[in-house]
Amino acid sequence: MTKSMTRIKHNLLKHAFYRYMLWMSVSLLVLFFIIYLITVSFHQKRDENLKEINLNFYTEIMMMKNATDNMLALLYAEQPDLEDLRQITNLSLAEYYEYKTTTYMKHAGSKYNGTQNFVNQSFKMNDYLSTVVIYHAQTKRSVVFQKDQTTTMKKVDEFHLADPNDIEKTKKQIFKINKNRNLIGFHKELHKETDLSYAADVYFYYNISPLFEKIHYQVLRNNGNIQVFYKNKPIPPEIKPKYVLDQRQAEHYVVTATTKYANVFTEYSLIYTVYSFFAILVFLGFFPFLFQYLQKIEGRLSQLTQKITKVKTGNFDPEKFAQSDDYKSDDAISLISSSIDELAYQLNDQIHQVYKSKIKQKDYQIQSIRSQINPHFLYNTLEAIRMKAELNEDHAVAGMLLNAATLYRKLIKGKDVICLAEELEYCDAYLSLFEIRFEDALFYDIVCDPSLESLLIEKFTIQPIIENFIHHGIDSQRQDNFIEIHCFEKDDRLYIEVVNNGKPIPKVEKQRIQKQLAQNSHDLEMTAPTGLFGVDYRIKQRFGHQYGVTFTTQEDYVKFQITMPKKRGGEIV
Repeated sequence: MTKSMTRIKHNLLKHAFYRYMLWMSVSLLVLFFIIYLITVSFHQKRDENLKEINLNFYTEIMMMKNATDNMLALLYAEQPDLEDLRQITNLSLAEYYEYKTTTYMKHAGSKYNGTQNFVNQSFKMNDYLSTVVIYHAQTKRSVVFQKDQTTTMKKVDEFHLADPNDIEKTKKQIFKINKNRNLIGFHKELHKETDLSYAADVYFYYNISPLFEKIHYQVLRNNGNIQVFYKNKPIPPEIKPKYVLDQRQAEHYVVTATTKYANVFTEYSLIYTVYSFFAILVFLGFFPFLFQYLQKIEGRLSQLTQKITKVKTGNFDPEKFAQSDDYKSDDAISLISSSIDELAYQLNDQIHQVYKSKIKQKDYQIQSIRSQINPHFLYNTLEAIRMKAELNEDHAVAGMLLNAATLYRKLIKGKDVICLAEELEYCDAYLSLFEIRFEDALFYDIVCDPSLESLLIEKFTIQPIIENFIHHGIDSQRQDNFIEIHCFEKDDRLYIEVVNNGKPIPKVEKQRIQKQLAQNSHDLEMTAPTGLFGVDYRIKQRFGHQYGVTFTTQEDYVKFQITMPKKRGGEIV
């Protein structure tokens, strides 16, 4: 192995090592960001859940407030003057029951809509309602209704409220009666509808313990807390503003959702500790695979060197190259190896192609020489006969002999490549001979842009197609046999169309011609091509298989099209 190949091998191995180290680093970095995004997204999802729980909790409290308004509307509907409400706070229990009995006896209906009936209906309307307190500010006397298995009415004469408008202070005072601390209250000062005079203060206390129990698991799962504070009571200092996710005010209360950032930090630390441990294990476990990969690269580079050596020694056998390729991949080494294989195959194929082409060209030249039958002798003989016809003033025969002599003179000229003008001149001479022969039964026309006449073309490119029409296409029963030669350019190519209205080509023959032209193979391995196939063969051999002869047929004409590149003097080899 040369020093340059050794240096290339070392560079490739080094680059492979750097590339895989970079790939591993980028992969771990991407994994880190994915874990980070997932963690942040999970945390944000939990915060959104806490906000939603807080909203639902706030909605429940607002529903309690609305229930309070509905119950007071019911009270005013049953007691417009609030007389029973006033009596229940002013009278003793015995005096109130006597008043209630006397009023019921005077009442025409079957039901007495008193305060106790109102409280019973209120407890039925809301499951969370726990205690109703009716207080008269002037007499300083209170009546407490509690909801248990049966509605209990307790008259507490010594229950003097320190501040009737402070719901929290009132709750502390009634705590002696109701031992539940999870109460929220709503206070209403009632007045008669008739004269708007003071009647009493009513307190509705709701037990929100079932609400906390309902959301307890959800709150814990989302690593947060839901708390209710009285609006005049300061929020505890341990609840920092950055911990508050959502805060809503419901009447006299503030419903707050907070997150436990200490727990979140612990979760993040655990996740990234596990990730760091995993990254270290990946790096340590990666090196054996990297070593194995570098060994594989070294083997493939050695194989590539062997292929290059074979090419240098002229060994282009594609089977041996295919057998030596033991590694299949899509990287640069495989691309180079495949390119060398393809190069060897193409060189091998090109050598065989050139060899066969040279044999065909020699065979064609030999057969062409044999077919000329001493053209110099024929040309001199025709010229002597033409002079004799001129002396006898037979100008028609002399003209035909002149055209024939012109044809043979062009035939014996040494150049194989001539300009388009000369080729068309030869075609004109050739057709004029048969125009005289068939008298008024054959007509022809040659159309060519003068700018194209200097283009180069192989000699006898158009004549075999004309000859094919003369021998096979002319209908002796018709008087309008016609052939046209039209030369034009398009897309930097020269097109020569030979159109005739001769006899239609049989279907089987047409398929055979089309198949041979399309396959670029005319079964000419041992003989030189002639006629139409000879023209197509020579064009393809000189310019490539994208050029050549094609033909189409219709009911009333046959068209042959010759396609060649535009070449001028000195451009054709």
